[in-house]
Amino acid sequence: MTTILVIDDDAESRQYVREAAPADWTILEANTGLSGIDMVREWFARLDLIVLDMNLPDIEGRSVCARIREMSVDVPILPFTALSRTVPALTEMGCLPAIIKPVRPSSLRAALQAAPSASPPPVTASSLLGWVLEQSGRLEQQARQDQVVTRVAVFASSQIKRAGLARMLGLTAQVVEATTLATLQRLLAGMRVSALVTDATDYISVGSLAQEYGIPLILIVPNATQVQAYHTPDVAAVVLETDPAAGVRLGQALEAIVAGERYVHLPVDLRHAPGPGQVLPAMVARLFDATPLTTREQEVVWLDRQGLSATQIATYLAIDPQTVASHWKGAQRKMHMGRSELRRWLQEHIQDRAHDDKTSSAA
Repeated sequence: MTTILVIDDDAESRQYVREAAPADWTILEANTGLSGIDMVREWFARLDLIVLDMNLPDIEGRSVCARIREMSVDVPILPFTALSRTVPALTEMGCLPAIIKPVRPSSLRAALQAAPSASPPPVTASSLLGWVLEQSGRLEQQARQDQVVTRVAVFASSQIKRAGLARMLGLTAQVVEATTLATLQRLLAGMRVSALVTDATDYISVGSLAQEYGIPLILIVPNATQVQAYHTPDVAAVVLETDPAAGVRLGQALEAIVAGERYVHLPVDLRHAPGPGQVLPAMVARLFDATPLTTREQEVVWLDRQGLSATQIATYLAIDPQTVASHWKGAQRKMHMGRSELRRWLQEHIQDRAHDDKTSSAA
């Protein structure tokens, strides 16, 4: 299997490479020069290609290239950059012909497919190369002194959410993104990370990997109802994605985890969440007014829509899981609907109500 590492701080550029690469390739990603160097150190024996941007936020791409060449003169390095002026030095360091941004997808695809089997040109001695090699170690050391060295793995099936998390975490940590579960497993097996951050929708699949490798798990949840439900023994911290201070909360969680805390209970802005004893938002409660459902049956159906499992609903409502199942049966019987139908019914009525409210506001 072909394994490549993309070192680029631009999420769209990394996505561009992923889309151009063959589907069966394993693609590792680093969004800073330092995290890229670290990944090369831990993975270079298994890397078939390194795609390297020159305009990185923490250390210049030529210096990253020099550090890689000190580790291996054989691994192919494919420069992917908008800085054409850096090409002469890269050629002297044995890089493949550079891809200059912007580039057509077909050209990028062809270059990627040819690169792993290409023989890197020989490293040639010159005054420019000597200076770059001499300075690269000092620049790396200085960059590390200027940056908090906390490495975090980020996984989310949504590209937009993954990029957002990387931006927030990038202020306090080195971020390594994984786009597939297979890539995430390889990352966790091959390198040390302080925490794994993922979206609540990926909790079931990602949570088992976090447990397997003993990595503290930070969950991003969509609403305040789920904050309490996901405070389980295998989750180190829960962050509400709609919290205006979500980035600060993530930083607080990481700082506490690095300091040795196993569980971090963060403050949550509950101003727009149901109050104590009030599970149903007022608008949803009104939707159920004309139904024969009991309050508890309404709560079970509503919490199910929020993505909570039966066990989590039971924990949230302080009832037995069998009681949750009993309320579900009662709701289906009274509404003359199966569970999927009842879910669709609630979704459609919520959408209709939202449309009516929007129309009324416009009027």
